[in-house]
This record gives sequence, structure tokens and C-alpha cells, in this order.
Amino acid sequence: MQRSPRNGVVVDTFLVHHQASTNDDATIDLMVSGRKRVSANYTISNEGRLTLVVDEDYRAWTSGSTTDGGRGAAMDRRSITVEVENESGAPDWRISSAAMRTLAALYNDVRSRYRVVNLYGHRDLWTLFRASYPTYCPGPQTVSNLRELAGGTVVAAALPVYTPVAGPTAVNYHFGLTAAAMLAMQRALARLGRYAGDQDGDFAAQSVSEMQQWLKDFGYLAADYLVDGVPGTVYGLAIQTLGTKFGYTGDMDGRPAGQTSASMEAWAATIAPAVAQTSDFPAGSDWSYWEPSGEVAKSAQRAMIGIGRLSASYVVDGVLGPVYRAAMQVTLNFSGTFNLNQSNGKIDGLIERGGCYGMQQYAANYGDYPGPIDGAPREASWAGFILGLQRK
Repeated sequence: MQRSPRNGVVVDTFLVHHQASTNDDATIDLMVSGRKRVSANYTISNEGRLTLVVDEDYRAWTSGSTTDGGRGAAMDRRSITVEVENESGAPDWRISSAAMRTLAALYNDVRSRYRVVNLYGHRDLWTLFRASYPTYCPGPQTVSNLRELAGGTVVAAALPVYTPVAGPTAVNYHFGLTAAAMLAMQRALARLGRYAGDQDGDFAAQSVSEMQQWLKDFGYLAADYLVDGVPGTVYGLAIQTLGTKFGYTGDMDGRPAGQTSASMEAWAATIAPAVAQTSDFPAGSDWSYWEPSGEVAKSAQRAMIGIGRLSASYVVDGVLGPVYRAAMQVTLNFSGTFNLNQSNGKIDGLIERGGCYGMQQYAANYGDYPGPIDGAPREASWAGFILGLQRK
């Protein structure tokens, strides 16, 4: 079980997270199987089922971060933590009425047994203490709704029977997709440099994780989505949303099957190998230029047409060239992110050091790009750059 001693720290906090998942069983499996270093004292399902995962005597691994100096872990030591299943993803991260009733009952029960002086949502840890990491968790109204529902009087609550975790539950990683579709998706992810596993049509945890990350990088999954290798309804809905661009016209129910598989094969067919650095753009000591191809490049072209940097007659063919690069330089120059001193000082369609750094800075300023500004823009940088263009 993924847990640690509380080291004598007294519980004085009730800490609420959401699962960023619509599959409570899969979340529990993730915790007890050890596939990801995460756990909680309790989970609550959409039906209001309460599951004890880590005994209250122990600290669960819920809020820790490798970048906050141990502050998130310290909050976990003093907290009873609960992960609540979502009914939907961003931006609302809805939690069912049944789950909220169980959450309020659990909160009152914990308050009757501990001197709880703090009620926090995950997002409060970063806002108040710079603990854990920035997040929307557990949704915009969850904590305020909990306070109202629980009321001010602390009484021992009539809780549902705690369900101990007997062992991992089976996870259907294939999630209704055909073997042909899964093989095509693995090959596409491999061509993108994202997947190095077996290309065998067995879309297991590693394949799902890489697909989740791709969907997240390109805006089909929210920035707050937990990439955990476990397929759930939110992930399935993202697959279907992507599929609508490639012929899928079925139900948007978050459960890919049938026609979704054909659309995923069609998507995979558009993913060509990444356009490598060419001799026209020699790599410097601390920068390198890379261009996307296929649908990503077409999105970049359409976005540039959309802001008027390219004419309406420009051919959207998925192949970026000097005309596009010059338009990119002009855009970066207008935004103040194109450092001519780090380039050759001209708008000439040759993307050099200043253009590479400038593109990433533009993506960070306007496209929610969270990655490094390192002069080596690749797929996530392009995703942020394109999003920034689309917002203009």
C-alpha cells in the first residue's frame, strides 16, 4: 500500500481532491497497484460509494510534489485526504450530488473524531502555501458547496459502510478500440517520437499514457488532466472529439468503439514522421529548429491565415516553408518575442536562434505553453504557438 507514517503529526485538516477521472475503480486500481506513486485515505464514486484506501493512521501520498520543497507532503501528514470521482471534465469538473452528500458526511464524521481546523481543496495548497503545484482541483465550487452542505454543527455522521480495498481491479485498456486501430495509433505515436514500446496492437498502460499526453498537449484533454495510463470516460470523450475530425459521427458518450476505431485509423494515417532538421537550418549549440507535418502543420497554416499573416489563397498542404517561416517571424516581431539580436537581424524566412526562443516565448505568453524556453521547440511548443495564434 502506498503510504507513509504521519511521524507524530496531529490531524487537523480535511483535504479534498478530485480524481480528474470518471472511473473510480480505475483510480483505486492506480493507487493499490503501485503503477503511479499516488494514493488517498478515501475515494468517493459518483454513486456515493466511500472506499477506504489508506488507513487514517497513515499519511496518503496525495499532494506531494518534487518541486515544492516537501510542503505538499507536509500537508498530507496533517490531513485526511479524499479523491472524489468527477461526472465531467474541464472546465466544471462536476461532482455528483450523491458524491457530495457522502463527502459532507465524511467531513462531519472526521470533524467529530479529530480537531479539524482547516478545510482545503487541492488548489488552496498552492494559492496559500505554494505547496503541491498549481491546479484547478477540486473544481471551482466544490469546497464552498461542501461547507454549505456540511453545515456548522459537528455531529457523528451516518456514513455508508467503508469498503476496504481487496486488490486491484481489472482495467480495460483497449476501451472498445479494435486491434487494427490500436496498432495504427501506436505506430503514429512512434512516428511522433512519443512511444518506444512494442507496436503490437495491445494498447496497454504505456500506450494509453502516451495517447493521453498527446491529447492533453493538443487541447483535447484539460491541462489539469492526470496522465495515468488508465482509460476513463473523459479520455474516451477526447478520443471521440478527435475522431470527429476524421469521420466519426457517433455518440459522444466517452466510450470509444465501432466507428471510433475507423476514425482513429484515419487520424493515424495523417501522422507522418517528424520533419527533421535540414541543412538549411543548422543546429546551434543551444537551439535547434524543428517543424511539424501533417495535421499539426495544417493547423499552424490555418491559424496564420486566420490572423491575416498569410493570404487566403495560401495553400494549406501541411508542408511549412519559407513563406510560412517569414510570417512566423513577422508575428513574433509584432508580439515582441522575436529577438533579432539572436537571429540574423532580418525577416527572411530562416528560423534561427532568436526565432526558436521567440516561438516558445510566444507559446508561453499566449498559448498556455508550460514547457521550457530552451530554444528547441518541438511538438508541445508548436501546440502552444498554434493556440496562441488561434486566440489572436
